[in-house]
Amino acid sequence: IDKPVEILPIKYSLEYPYPNPFNPTTLISFSIPKKSQTSLKIYDITGNLISTLLNQPMNVGHHQIEWNGENLSSGTYFIRINSGEFSDVKKVVLVK
Repeated sequence: IDKPVEILPIKYSLEYPYPNPFNPTTLISFSIPKKSQTSLKIYDITGNLISTLLNQPMNVGHHQIEWNGENLSSGTYFIRINSGEFSDVKKVVLVK
């Protein structure tokens, strides 16, 4: 029996959350090509920090984190990743 081979990422990436719009949870997927200190934070439309989902060293690979917006108001939020020298932002909409 062949064991499936995991393909490791060659570049950093932050995918668009799915589903989007969401209620009340969405999956955030990202890839890390080398072990890096990584933070994943949620901001509201005015730039206020809402939540820190992740702030730790992450191993090489493809990762997913579920974000639950159950206690938040409907609206637009921004997901920001910082890992190594990589930084990216994606928009997500919470609809209740």
